[in-house]
Parts: sequence; C-alpha cells; structure tokens
Amino acid sequence: MIDYAHNAHIYTSTSTNGHFLNNKSAREIVLSGLDKLIVSIDGCTQEVYEKYRKGGNLQRVLGGIEAIMQYKKELHSVTPLVEIQFIVFKTNEHQIEDMKRLAKMLKVERLSFKTAQLYDFENGNELMTTIDKYARYKKTDTGKYEIKSTLPNHCKRLWGGAVINTQGEILPCCFDKGSDYSFGSIKEQSFASNWHSAKATDFRSKILQNRKQFEMCRNCTSK
Repeated sequence: MIDYAHNAHIYTSTSTNGHFLNNKSAREIVLSGLDKLIVSIDGCTQEVYEKYRKGGNLQRVLGGIEAIMQYKKELHSVTPLVEIQFIVFKTNEHQIEDMKRLAKMLKVERLSFKTAQLYDFENGNELMTTIDKYARYKKTDTGKYEIKSTLPNHCKRLWGGAVINTQGEILPCCFDKGSDYSFGSIKEQSFASNWHSAKATDFRSKILQNRKQFEMCRNCTSK
C-alpha cells in the first residue's frame, strides 16, 4: 500500500510502537518509499517504558530504529524521516533529558514530546504530568480539571489529511479509535467518493457548528 501511494506521489506517514521492526521489515520500509515513520517510546529504561507500554520490550524497539537508520545509510535514502514521540506522564517526566540524549545517539531526525490524552481527567489522574508545558489539562477554581485548548469550531485534520484503518474505512482522524465516524470504505467505492460523501460533509459541518458535541473532539488539542 505504501509503495502504491509513493508511486502516485502521495505523502505517507505511519505511527507504530516499533515492535514489528526487525532487520527484514526495516529494509522493506526504507525501500517502500514511506515518507515518515513515527515510533512511540515513552521511557528510556525498561522499567519506566513498560509502565505505559504494557508487555513492551524497549530493546527490541531501539534495535528496530537502529536497523531503519542503518538501511537508510546503506541504501542512500533520505526517507523515511524517523520521529520518536515521547508522551509525557508523571511516571516518565524525569527522563525527558535522557530521551533527548537517546534520540541524538540513535541519530533520528526528530524528537517530539506529546501531551497525554486521558479519558478520566476531570477529577485528576495519577498519570498527569507535573510539568505544565506538557500538561493537556488545567485545574479550575472548582478543583476540577479541564482541557487547556479553547476547542474552536474547526479542525484542519478534516481537510488536510485522512486516516484509513485496516478494514479500509476512511476516518476523520486518528482520534476515532473505534471507527465510529467512518466516511465509507475504499473496498466499496473510490477514496474520492468517500472523501466527498454525505457522511463526510455532514461530519465536517457539525464540527464547524459545535465541535464539543463529539466526545473525541472535546479531548483533543488540534485546531
């Protein structure tokens, strides 16, 4: 699928926990023409990493990234751009500087620190970071927490990109984890038909009217 999109001059990006990366898949990824590979690493030690990535193996992920970087060098490829994403929690906030050093050692092109999206945040959450810069929520005068974003009634994601799940459904964005707002399936009709479908138009219109009516949009920082 990536190779097909690449040959059609379509920008491609994917996000992964990195556990499928190995010597064979790393080479195939570099050859595929994938433009961007996002690897989630939320800890610099196994103990901290597995507090959120349950059952994960940090060394396997790091080995996969090293394989990608090595094949980029061997195959003289500038892609994929490799980005490490570090979701900041209270459990790992003390490793931010360590992650900067690790990313530099791995020679990845980008490192980003992400705010944590928590489903139960109104009364606080033990995972909430104490670093305000990386906190998605703020405490109000009532003692409750609310999202910092003003949640404007628009969202660039709905016009600037698309997410296609493994079943071929076109989704508004990656926050639609349950595929509740599918625009349609590319197995049944073309991407263009789904992109301009009545479902897609209706969803975009509702966002422009009142974004807060969708739970997944009330917990998002996109504008």
